[in-house]
Amino acid sequence: MIKEVRDTLEDFSQEKFEVPEDILNAIKSNDEAWKNFQQFSASYKRIRIGFIDGARKRPEEFRKRLHYFIRMTEKNKQYGFGGIEKHF
Repeated sequence: MIKEVRDTLEDFSQEKFEVPEDILNAIKSNDEAWKNFQQFSASYKRIRIGFIDGARKRPEEFRKRLHYFIRMTEKNKQYGFGGIEKHF
């Protein structure tokens, strides 16, 4: 991360993160996804769950994001990487 940007951000790394119960139950309903989910890094889980939860006021988008996350997690695949860093 660029130092000037990092210095302007708050440090959320110490905040306790809890997966909303409905999202957690959806992941747990798929045994393979649940097994793989538990192995993912805390930061990856926080980012992906935050992305899903951010669509909560748009139910169709929320379901779409959640189903895609579960499908990818079942395959033990992480997604959403390859952002701005690839341009520098």
